[in-house]
Amino acid sequence: MSPPRRSGTTRQRQRDSYPKAESIFAEEAPGHFGWMAMFAGLDMPCSSALTQEHLGWKPTGPKLIYDLDRAKVFESVSI
Repeated sequence: MSPPRRSGTTRQRQRDSYPKAESIFAEEAPGHFGWMAMFAGLDMPCSSALTQEHLGWKPTGPKLIYDLDRAKVFESVSI
């Protein structure tokens, strides 16, 4: 299934409503991320290639942003 096309203005307005990324100093990571702070500074590239190869799995669902838009997961987030 292919996601519907949207105008650039609509897409930009949606992106503006998503939570923004912020830079923090390494010393602030434990307070910000809690127990996940130990992972925040690591370089951990990932891919589903091994999962696809070992399990014979192929992703078939919608693309991430399209799926998030449909789920309306950011409607309750206030910026």
